[in-house]
Amino acid sequence: MTGIIEWVKNYSMVFLLLTVITSLTAKKEYKRYIQFFVEMLLVVTLITPVLSATGRSEDFFDKISYDSFWQGLDSIKNDQEKLEFLDDEYYIQHYEEIIQKDVCLMAEDAGYQVRSIGVEMNEEYAVENIIMQVEPAEKNRSADNSMESVNLAALKSKIAEYYQMEENRISIRE
Repeated sequence: MTGIIEWVKNYSMVFLLLTVITSLTAKKEYKRYIQFFVEMLLVVTLITPVLSATGRSEDFFDKISYDSFWQGLDSIKNDQEKLEFLDDEYYIQHYEEIIQKDVCLMAEDAGYQVRSIGVEMNEEYAVENIIMQVEPAEKNRSADNSMESVNLAALKSKIAEYYQMEENRISIRE
């Protein structure tokens, strides 16, 4: 009961003081700003007992900062998991595309045009399989198919040597 009486006394004193300050304002231009400030102080004065009922006001703000800390930590953890997920798949896909372009250049150097190509990599970023379909470039078209099969075999061994993989993991079709 004494706490309520003390709170009413404090509120009354603050209210009287702020009313005097508001009434002594010289210019009407500033009156509304001062009145807003006074109202805010009165609200804070009214809320003080509510904060003390939930614990000391410092404890209340500590609890808020503690909760926001854990929410931020959860957010960082979620972002990290997303990045780890994106890292692996994104980089593997990106490297596969680069290897496809590189193999296409090797095929063009050997006198072939690439119609389709597929590259598969594992999680350790090693090339697992290369499957491609080629056709001889216009300038290299000939009636002699044996020469083309020799060039395909040379292309296959060149790719296998460059990517340090077995030739049976490379499939080249015309």
